[in-house]
Amino acid sequence: MCEPSLRERKVAESRLRTENAAIELCLEHGYDAVTVDMICDSADISARTFYNYFGTREAALLGEGKPMPTEEAIDAYIVRQEGSEVEEFANLLAQTFSVSGPNRDLVRKRRKLLDQAPDLASLNFVRMTEARGNYAEIVKRRIAVTEPELSEAARATTAELVVAVTMGAMQVVGRGWLHGHSDLDLREYLVEAFATIRHITHTPRPSDETES
Repeated sequence: MCEPSLRERKVAESRLRTENAAIELCLEHGYDAVTVDMICDSADISARTFYNYFGTREAALLGEGKPMPTEEAIDAYIVRQEGSEVEEFANLLAQTFSVSGPNRDLVRKRRKLLDQAPDLASLNFVRMTEARGNYAEIVKRRIAVTEPELSEAARATTAELVVAVTMGAMQVVGRGWLHGHSDLDLREYLVEAFATIRHITHTPRPSDETES
């Protein structure tokens, strides 16, 4: 993977500064009271730059949507046969999220704002639902290869279950990362959780069972 250019790094830094400014202003003054002009003044950017970055005030407050894996990563996920469906999909998301490199301090502030602003939380829920649908389509592509005998309806149900279990696990792991005090990044937290995910989704063979 190519390292980002100087311009790309500066844009990323400016976006992050603007998102921080937007959230901090809303936490201080209230969600409804903050305008784009206030955010621009605080972040020291022009309105034109703001709209090039985000398009709307809400987009700045919510940040980019859930990251989507590249086609190359999806192709590798579809053919990999090392773990359960849940673990393989969790691996894919872990790789994807590690590339995006979420900022823990910013995520904490955003969670606090979402707790205070129901309208913004509703918009975030819509985005989450859309992301889950996109993830389910990716899982369906894998299941079409790994279990071609399943009907389209069965593939859809299986994909939704895989996404639901994986995202539920990631929410638990994400809370540990968000409120943790170690230097582990989010991917490392996810990797540590794989052993537990494997344990609770494993069906013991007769030889695994403890004899009475």
